Amino acid sequence: MTKKPLFPITLFVPILIFLLISGCGHSGPNPSDTNQPPTLISIAITPAARSIPLVGTRQFGITGTYSDGSQNAAISASSVTWSSSDTGVMSINSGGVATPITLGKTTVLATYGGITASIALTITPNVFPNWSTSTGKNPVGFAVYSSSVVYVADAAFSNNSSMIQEFRVPSTSNQPSSFNVSITSNIAGVAVDASGNVYVTDYDNNQLNKYSSKGILTTTSFTPAPPAPVGVAVDLSENVYVTDAKNNYLYKYNSSGTLLTSWSTTGVPSGVAVDSAGNVYVADFSDYMIRIYSSAGTQTGFCNTTGTPFGVAVNPAGTKIYVADTYYYMIREFVPPTAPNTPWPQSTYWSTIGWPNAVAVDSSGNVYVVDATNNKVREYPPQ
Repeated sequence: MTKKPLFPITLFVPILIFLLISGCGHSGPNPSDTNQPPTLISIAITPAARSIPLVGTRQFGITGTYSDGSQNAAISASSVTWSSSDTGVMSINSGGVATPITLGKTTVLATYGGITASIALTITPNVFPNWSTSTGKNPVGFAVYSSSVVYVADAAFSNNSSMIQEFRVPSTSNQPSSFNVSITSNIAGVAVDASGNVYVTDYDNNQLNKYSSKGILTTTSFTPAPPAPVGVAVDLSENVYVTDAKNNYLYKYNSSGTLLTSWSTTGVPSGVAVDSAGNVYVADFSDYMIRIYSSAGTQTGFCNTTGTPFGVAVNPAGTKIYVADTYYYMIREFVPPTAPNTPWPQSTYWSTIGWPNAVAVDSSGNVYVVDATNNKVREYPPQ
């Protein structure tokens, strides 16, 4: 009698084949074989810049990360395929050298080994060397007398006093000159006329102070006094404009302190500027806009700032408005509209390092920004 197998032969065959494949004599790849080269899994663009100034060039490269966790920062930039999403803002050559063309935003793309990386990049204005406001704690106002003399209003200089300091540009020592005026109250704005007289808004005492170019107080008799003076500006005829943040008014005085006219600014006014034609630009802090008036007080234009305008400046020709958007840490630039009765469009903007409390423009078009966070003034060439 023939015995039956304990399990069917058809089951034994696949088991035997499996043993032959997986047993002795196996020569297939071993997952634990350390002789296999690592594979590229990702790349990163270096430096991981988010902004570069509109000057010179910038060399970019890549760092590769591999399957074994190692990195290679020595990959040749010329072996990478480079591109810029907006070649009108910035170009980049086959060697990874980027050349900014204009202010704006673009994306840098790099492809290597079939893998692509990108970074968003903003082209910002050039910045000249900065200078400190000495031991000050809160620079709030700024005025330009010439391309080499500027005045900084420091609301918290030391010992609960405010200070107006004159700086020479460029300054190798970062120290103010001999013009130092101390005021034991809060100041908010500063302006200078063509004769070198300096005007300072004394917010606590509701008055406007006028000093000679030597720092000697010459008058406080601006009548009637502005109830809550903040911004101040002077036109070419040495008429003085002061914003009243309490009653929402703008006051216009002659250089002797006599009130010539005043008008409502609707919203809460802060900074004020005047161009060479006598047009007046008022930062409306509550309505988020810049209102433009004739010298007689008739509103002739406006621009919507979106953010929180505190300081305003205009170039001598009246073709560019610069706005210090304090709470959004940026400077906004506006240009005249192409159609009548329409707002001035924003042409560009750039981020600032600290709170920009004030902005000014000199006769050459250089733009100065007060950084209240870091107690510095930053100077940019014409934009």
